[in-house]
Formats: sequence, C-alpha cells, structure tokens
Amino acid sequence: MVTSDSHGVDDHGGDGGVATVYECRACDTVEETAGTCCDRPMREVPATPVRDPDLQLVLRDVFGISRTGLEICVCLMRDGESTVPAVAEALDLDRSTVARQVNHLVDVGVLGKRQRLLSEGGYVNVYSPKDVEEVRRRLERGLAAWMRDAESLVEEINRAKVEAAAEMDDEEPVGVYWDG
Repeated sequence: MVTSDSHGVDDHGGDGGVATVYECRACDTVEETAGTCCDRPMREVPATPVRDPDLQLVLRDVFGISRTGLEICVCLMRDGESTVPAVAEALDLDRSTVARQVNHLVDVGVLGKRQRLLSEGGYVNVYSPKDVEEVRRRLERGLAAWMRDAESLVEEINRAKVEAAAEMDDEEPVGVYWDG
C-alpha cells in the first residue's frame, strides 16, 4: 500500500505490525536473517519497530538527501538528464543550491555525472538518474552500514548504563538514559 506522509512524499510504510528478527541465545546478537551464531542456530523473535520508517526521514537521516534533493531526483527521472541551470529553472531554485544537491546525490550514488563538450568550446556537466537496481543496491548497502553504526551506539549506551549501575548503590543513574 502506498501512503503519503506529512511531507507529501509517497511511502511504502509498514503496517505498524511486528517484524521478525533472529537472536543468538548465547551472546544476544540480533540479525535480520536466520543463521548461526556461537555455533548454534539463532532463534526467531518478534521485533516491534519503535516507529514505522518514513521515506523522507530515512533519505534525510541515513543518506543526507534533503527534500530539495528528492525533488531534483524526481525532476531528473522525468527528464532523463539535465544540467544544473536547466534543473534550477525547472524547479525555480538557485543554481548554487542545485549544484550542491546534485554533487551530493552523485556522491551517494543516486545520480550519474558526465561532461558534454560544447560546440563553442568548454564543457557542461550533465546529470542523470542511475539505474533503479543499482540505486537500490547502493542504498541497501548504505542503510546496512548506518544500521551497524546505530547498533554500536545502542551498545555504547547499554555499556554506559551497566557501568553507571555498577558504580551506584541505591542512587538513580544520571544522564545515562532518557525518561519519556
């Protein structure tokens, strides 16, 4: 089902249901796919998302793609290929804004960039959308790397909580976890 989020961006969001993940009984490692860990099969466990993913937020938070960047992608998917001045005019944006955005989108791997020679001499950069499957693979790899980093942060918080609890007698640990 395709819905529209509060930003007006179409999103193939979840239904808020319970997802399945796999956990090692020995070391508590959690994985998305079934496998073995610590020489044992991992067990299936339910995992309710804290919040359903939102396309706009994932693109912004994980890949640094802003709403303007997304609008530029849509423009280039529609037009096939274009230059910064043409995109800026089509979207009524400043050229420097478009230039920054397309360079970031090239770095993320969503757009391709090539130089077109001009008949009067010189060249112009031309941007075009990359193949959908290639973009999907790149974004999946980027999301996996982001998830690994996020998991490290959660583990760091848990270590801090355990250390603080060990140092405290009956006092409440301060600044280690959040209320509400």
